[in-house]
Amino acid sequence: MLSWLRRRQAPLAPAGKLEPVAFAALFPAFPTTRVTLERLEECIGGVAMIELGYLAFLARWLPAAEVFEIGTSQGRTTLNLALNLAPGGHIHSLDLPAGYVPEAACYAPAQEVEVKHLERAAFLKPYLDRLPVTLLEGESTSFDFSPWFRRMDLVFVDGGHTQRVLETDSRNAFQLIKPGGLILWHDYTQPACPEVTAFLDDLGRQRPLRHVRGTRLVIYQGG
Repeated sequence: MLSWLRRRQAPLAPAGKLEPVAFAALFPAFPTTRVTLERLEECIGGVAMIELGYLAFLARWLPAAEVFEIGTSQGRTTLNLALNLAPGGHIHSLDLPAGYVPEAACYAPAQEVEVKHLERAAFLKPYLDRLPVTLLEGESTSFDFSPWFRRMDLVFVDGGHTQRVLETDSRNAFQLIKPGGLILWHDYTQPACPEVTAFLDDLGRQRPLRHVRGTRLVIYQGG
């Protein structure tokens, strides 16, 4: 299964400056943990298959995980996180309200089609009545995250891909996690999102961030 996922991942841009690390070196239980993955058809702007496997593992590995996702989009990642939660876990996923068009400064050009035309949570909706998921609406730079501060085991940042949005989303992500919590960012080394790489390289000088080898994920593990 893992070798198939690796073959399916998209080619990467030249490496950024963050230290690369194998996912199994961070989480030795990964190779022997079974996860559930569904809706594996192509997904515009979505995570690669190996990335989806890693996120599903974290949802299963963390006990009764509280997860906050910034950027629902079509909801495939949300779905697979929820399918792998241990009993008592919950996903909170934030995306733009239907029909909302944000300022151009909030989004990288490659996201224009996704923001304007893709159906929000399309992959997720058939499952919503049986999964522990709460869909939230709002623009992340003005959304009030405070009710969830210090409650999250895992935060996945995959919203706006510009410096302005990344600064706000990352600041909130650090406030959302409880002690020992995890933050993952997507689209590091993605050619269409250069501000993500630049931002995370800079943040990595202040925080112990690492690039998950073979992916576009960056991880922070709280102390």
